[in-house]
Amino acid sequence: MREALGHYRGPFAQGADHLWADAIREHLTTQATDAALRLAHQAEHTDASSQQQDAVLTLLEHLGALHPDHERLTQHAIRLYQAAGRHDAARHTYTRLERHLADLGLEPDPATRALVTPRAHSRQMG
Repeated sequence: MREALGHYRGPFAQGADHLWADAIREHLTTQATDAALRLAHQAEHTDASSQQQDAVLTLLEHLGALHPDHERLTQHAIRLYQAAGRHDAARHTYTRLERHLADLGLEPDPATRALVTPRAHSRQMG
């Protein structure tokens, strides 16, 4: 599945103004993002090797660049970066989403914000 998703280059017939293409475009986009979310979930909740996690992160970054407002892709990427101890990459991923959404007049979901916000109990312990 990872290999197949690696060939996904973006929305089908992007820029084409054909009604017949709209349903296909949406269907293929949904299939690609759903498959990536399943792979990310597996990587988060199994003993995936660092190589497998890196492959999933590469995929999430690729799809995130194609669909920058798909917040669940970003959430999974942040969690995987944090699990790998790559907190700067997690923060960068969040910042990229935050800037994109700000351009649209939106803010990240509170659940996404919570992934990069220090928890109160860890501040009290320090």
